[in-house]
Amino acid sequence: MHCQLTIIKLDEQQAVLINKEKQQFVWPANQLPPDSQVGTVLTCALVNANKLDQDDQALAKAILNELLKKSSS
Repeated sequence: MHCQLTIIKLDEQQAVLINKEKQQFVWPANQLPPDSQVGTVLTCALVNANKLDQDDQALAKAILNELLKKSSS
């Protein structure tokens, strides 16, 4: 499963992320992708360690579909 999170606050220590349901999450700033800033939309993958192979395939497919969608725009 994956979800999109938007950075709404960012300082040297932490970021505050918000999802589409308006739930907020605090994340360490040093674990964000390079060049992240307020307004950056991140895709978060949630993987069940007990079903790693199945979830990895689903995640790979979702990422590939997203990349193909963007390249055809």
